[in-house]
Amino acid sequence: MGSSSAPVRASRVAGSLFALSFLVSAVQAQAPVAAFTTDPNPAEGGDSLTVQFLDQSTGAITSWLWDLGDGSTSTDQNPVHTYGIGTFDVSLTVSGPDGSDSFTLLHAVDVVESLFGFIGAPPPLATLAVPRPSRLGDFVADEAAAVRLGKALFWDIQLGSDGLTACASCHYHAGTDNRTRNTLHPGANGVFDLLPSGASGGPNAALSLDDFPFRKFAFPDTGAGLLADTDDRRGTAGVFKQSFVAIDPGSALDQGTVQPDPTFQVGGVNALQVTGRDSPTTIGAVFFHRIFWDGRANHRFNGVNIWGDTDPSDPKVLEKLPDGSLEAVSISLDNAATASQAIGPPLSGVEMSWSGRSWPDLGRKMVAREPLADQHVDPTDSVLGALADAGGDGLTPGLTYEQMIQAAFHERWWGSSQLSAGFTQMEQNFSLFFGLAILMYESTLVPDQTPYDAFAAGNEFALSDEAKRGLGIFLGKGQCADCHATPMFAGAITDDILRHSDPNEGEGILERMSMGHLLSNGGVTLSTAPVGGELPLGFNPYRRRVGILTANNRVLATGVLPSGSRCPPAGAQVIELAPTSLVRPEMDFRARVVIESNGQCLTRVRFEVEWNELPPTGSFKAAIGTRHFPFTMPSASLIAVYDNGFYNIGVRPSAEDRGVGADGPFGPLSMTRRKQNGETLGTHEEEGVTFVGKGERIAVEGAFKTPTLRNVELTGPYFHNGGQATLAQVVEFYARGTDFGSTTNARDLDPDVGGFSLTGTDKADLVAFLESLTDPRVRHEAAPFDHPELPLKVGHLGDESSLVDDGLGQGALVVEVLPATGAAGGAPIPSFEESLVSALTVRQIETRDDGVDLEVILGRRPESDLTLALELTGSAAAPARLTFTPDSWQLPQRATLARSGTGTRPAESLSVHVLTGDRRTRAVLVPERPAKPGASNAFK
Repeated sequence: MGSSSAPVRASRVAGSLFALSFLVSAVQAQAPVAAFTTDPNPAEGGDSLTVQFLDQSTGAITSWLWDLGDGSTSTDQNPVHTYGIGTFDVSLTVSGPDGSDSFTLLHAVDVVESLFGFIGAPPPLATLAVPRPSRLGDFVADEAAAVRLGKALFWDIQLGSDGLTACASCHYHAGTDNRTRNTLHPGANGVFDLLPSGASGGPNAALSLDDFPFRKFAFPDTGAGLLADTDDRRGTAGVFKQSFVAIDPGSALDQGTVQPDPTFQVGGVNALQVTGRDSPTTIGAVFFHRIFWDGRANHRFNGVNIWGDTDPSDPKVLEKLPDGSLEAVSISLDNAATASQAIGPPLSGVEMSWSGRSWPDLGRKMVAREPLADQHVDPTDSVLGALADAGGDGLTPGLTYEQMIQAAFHERWWGSSQLSAGFTQMEQNFSLFFGLAILMYESTLVPDQTPYDAFAAGNEFALSDEAKRGLGIFLGKGQCADCHATPMFAGAITDDILRHSDPNEGEGILERMSMGHLLSNGGVTLSTAPVGGELPLGFNPYRRRVGILTANNRVLATGVLPSGSRCPPAGAQVIELAPTSLVRPEMDFRARVVIESNGQCLTRVRFEVEWNELPPTGSFKAAIGTRHFPFTMPSASLIAVYDNGFYNIGVRPSAEDRGVGADGPFGPLSMTRRKQNGETLGTHEEEGVTFVGKGERIAVEGAFKTPTLRNVELTGPYFHNGGQATLAQVVEFYARGTDFGSTTNARDLDPDVGGFSLTGTDKADLVAFLESLTDPRVRHEAAPFDHPELPLKVGHLGDESSLVDDGLGQGALVVEVLPATGAAGGAPIPSFEESLVSALTVRQIETRDDGVDLEVILGRRPESDLTLALELTGSAAAPARLTFTPDSWQLPQRATLARSGTGTRPAESLSVHVLTGDRRTRAVLVPERPAKPGASNAFK
């Protein structure tokens, strides 16, 4: 028999060891079969570890010969062997009267060295090589010049159609966006909700600490007592809604036509549009195999768009031939997800561009422009300092992007004088230069100097006692390392998936895992050209009633197929079948029919059915009209295939945002679904799972990329919807077992987010460990994380109820300037929590004709005394004054506002002014609580 190796997704919990059995059968008459299990496997320990091999061979055996993988052998039936640190392959040969057999188990024993007693702690990031495209040298002539070009392009606001939006506008703060005003998206329902604080949301709203988390509980550790919930999302502000007309050679502002925006507007005045997901950090992004929350930025770069090899149109770049003519060629660069990602936002009609702008348009705009023309560059900038204009803004006077491209890339990609569709070769290939230059720049953003890295490299004192206890929770009961076990503290990284140094060590693009929820999958496929177990389709199935029936013809689900001809156009249609009253909700029943056609009279009709362990297994029928086609439902299983590094963790219901389970313009985003459709994703070693059956269970709906935890204290808010503002809130989320896990998202929920208990200082300790993942160079924006000056759009003049019109039907912008930093860095940057306006909650206790009794609660400690003036608008009565000090801020304060004259005045006319202290403080008015019979109306 040959060798065998099986990837295992193992929970690595300190102190726990487990057994994994590998059984291999052979079809021989009476010959023995070699098979064995090792216990424990994988073995984890600090020094040497004794491993007992448990024989599971079959047949008549007279002798055993073990090759234990470290130079030792044994003829014992069940040997006990002591290993040192390392990974070992083991072989067993058994012999008997009727012959012999051998079985080799690759990586049978994995003895992992512990880190100061912490088993399974990731090694330092410095041990992880930065992935690079294998053909990079075919394009980049000077890597240092390409890094300079990439950094200039990344921070240049001229790139945006409004002349005021750079890539960095969404990734300026530890690689993320730290703005707090005009960052709300209405979510799946398309309507802006009240925020959890009770304040109105919508365009130009300023978020406060009391607005988080978006799903709020009275007891956040356990998830008891739901107080508020919104499907709104915290995204990042982009550009106004306009359609592209033309490039203006004399201006960084593109010509465009203002379009009415039904969503991002206040009183008919357009506000900046906001993305539907939070911006992940670009720091360390180079390590990811796929990028964006849903992984749509492909691992391979085609030079034209984000889709890599999945774009069936085979987009091409232009190469100059020796005779000076141009040839359209296809390229496919591996390890280039950052390049694929980079060329998405610049043409996005929400993020950076008037809708309809093309890459050649953008190339024409940028190649002749002076880099960073209106932005100051520090002369000590680690990359651009030598080019900085000492007497003004930007780089060396007269230097253009055309010259920087010529310095960075081989001449055959830009040097032709021949025009193509009216554009130069450099303009046509601008997306190629842009993507690879950004890749080169982001390859330098490696945050490997954290306290944890020093600890993992051998300095036991680099972590505080609190952080060490937090690391124990992270590796232990918190199960955090199940998804964040790599040196990047992230999933879906290239090294973990492909492991280029040894492809057999990579986990693969796809994996099978045991879910926390049983499902049975079955169905039947009919085809006009049946293969591989498909049944013949010899009639037109369209416009017929379809259903799922029991063996005795009781109907479980039914539906009607759409109209169509026997030879329909190419494409696929999905028809969900409606369950009948025989199906109980607790069965997790789902049935659908998928009709696929290649446009050449090859049609397939596929019935897909699934339910949990409650319904019986056995024989069922798929019905098309009066024709019945039998199929078998197997026993329910926990096993599902998923995209490695993408998990559903119950942040929001899957139906609100399908994540990697959604479709792109060329089919499924999910690699699992693509494999299920018969596509080849890579080599067998890269794929991990090399076959996914048509009806096999998959877990991709509502799944998102596992982000890095490096610098996480600075990259809030958290999750794809930006719904948690603080690390403590994130810990509470996982402790309570997520927000939509056990019921709403149970079908696809990751099995490792079932919750854990928080006792004593657990929460603070876990937060302390997460804070140890911050690189101080990132905190201080020092090299290589220094940057040019960046003007930032931070909202509009006005508030949530009205905007100041700029004369074009758009809200007048408020712009703040982020100063440039040099290689030495500057002041520490704040966390998202620290940037939020203070949550000042004003509760009405009682409203009377002569006055209003209020209670005021401050949401966080002020840096200095905070004095407030509260008054009723239009009242002649003097304002009430309250002062919160840093020492007594947690104590609620009472105030009575007198009314002048007779009658009552609505409490909504209350105004709160900050007289001294933090002027970011914002009041949130909570209406009067209704009095209960027999109870006082006093606040409790």
